[in-house]
Amino acid sequence: MPEHLVEDDFRTGRLLRKRSEVENLPDGWMPIPLSIAYKRARPPGPAGKWMIENLRFECKT
Repeated sequence: MPEHLVEDDFRTGRLLRKRSEVENLPDGWMPIPLSIAYKRARPPGPAGKWMIENLRFECKT
């Protein structure tokens, strides 16, 4: 949830921030697995291929 959309809720106490173990890692990041699935009969079109390639590139770094 974008923080700017719920800042009033945090301020009034309707929402609370919960800390997770992930935030306690030295660099603050925890890798998560990502899978891409599609039916062989309906492979991704140009936009889907673009998204897959960009995810692959961004996930390498």
